[in-house]
Amino acid sequence: MFFEKKRSMVLTALLLIMIVFLSGCKVTPESTVNGFFKAWKRLDFQKASKYVNGDEMESVAKEDRDIYKALYSNLEYHIDEVSAEKDEAIVKVSLENIDILAISGEIFGELLGLSISQAFSGAELEEGYVDKLIIERLSAKDVPRKTTTVYLKLLRSKDGWLIEPDYEFAKVLVGDLAVIAEIIDAF
Repeated sequence: MFFEKKRSMVLTALLLIMIVFLSGCKVTPESTVNGFFKAWKRLDFQKASKYVNGDEMESVAKEDRDIYKALYSNLEYHIDEVSAEKDEAIVKVSLENIDILAISGEIFGELLGLSISQAFSGAELEEGYVDKLIIERLSAKDVPRKTTTVYLKLLRSKDGWLIEPDYEFAKVLVGDLAVIAEIIDAF
């Protein structure tokens, strides 16, 4: 009798622990956004894809990985507000990162000067010079930063909350990186 009471108490305690543990594992819009940004900063695009509604994101090409690392390793984010109704949520996120537009003029100016001098000398840019220059500027201690606010839309699925890929989400992924891509393509 004593052992049955003790066994019953132990089973009840284990059941309560499991309930508390499982309720703590609940997927929320905040946990989805946090999971995405943690994976994104590590350039783990396969894991980041698990938080997005749609196709898996492709990995960055090996030759571009250092640029992405320099750009996103210092990304800071803060969830400012969450509003959820039924199966849809909007998460307001402040992103602080490198101000690409501020440094792109500097990079473009240097490359333009080099191009002009090379046109007269007949010399060519060293292989990988543009990438090295961009990484150097992105990694500088005094690189300018800016804060952007985005509103991510999330939809509830059978697996939890997923970020809906739209224009706001695209701003998170590439921001002003398109400017850098245009500079690289120009040279």
